[in-house]
This record gives sequence, C-alpha cells and structure tokens, in this order.
Amino acid sequence: MSIDDYQARYQPYSGSTDKILLQSQPLVTGVFRPELIVIDDAAHASEADLWPVFANYDARGYLMIGDPFQLHPVVESTPQNNPLYAVSATSPFRRLHMNECCSACWTSSTAWPACWVIW
Repeated sequence: MSIDDYQARYQPYSGSTDKILLQSQPLVTGVFRPELIVIDDAAHASEADLWPVFANYDARGYLMIGDPFQLHPVVESTPQNNPLYAVSATSPFRRLHMNECCSACWTSSTAWPACWVIW
C-alpha cells in the first residue's frame, strides 16, 4: 500500500476515535446486553466515567470492586473555580462506602482493604 493509499484510507479516522465510537454507539448498545457489569478499581472512577455505562446498559446487576481509601477520581479543576469540586473528587463508589452501602468490606493486616458493591 502506498502512502497516498494509506492516507486516503485512514486519514478520515485520524484523531476521531470519539466520533467513530459515537457513530457506532447504537450498534454496540443495541447488540451487547450484559447481565452483569463489573467495574474494577471503582474508587478511581468519576461519575462522568460511569454515566455511559449506567445510561446505555440495562444490566441485571452492577458489581463495583475497589479500595475506597486508594486512588480517587482525577479532577483538574480547583475548589476555587468549581463549586462541585468536593463532589467531583469523591467517586460514587467512595460515597456508597461512606454511606455504608457496601455489600461486603474487609480489612486485614496481610491484605489491602477492599470493598464491593452489588445492586
């Protein structure tokens, strides 16, 4: 394949991963119907990370696994310019844990603290 052929074939997709995913969204969510969605490292996921999962898939259950005391969502704004900074910096998983909504939690001197939430 020549460079011209390559550019003609792949140039339209350069830097447009989101566009491709959005165009294929009905196909993906229409065909893929999971019964259980597992979210690993859930303490690191922000609400914005989880919205597409909860909005597009009607699973029977969701299993969130993680350590609520480890990594938190990355928020690039500051408390001074974002009135919702505290909410944004706390993952939904951590909020569930703080409100004692965990299905199971344990800590041990030989293992890391862990939690999971099923609903």
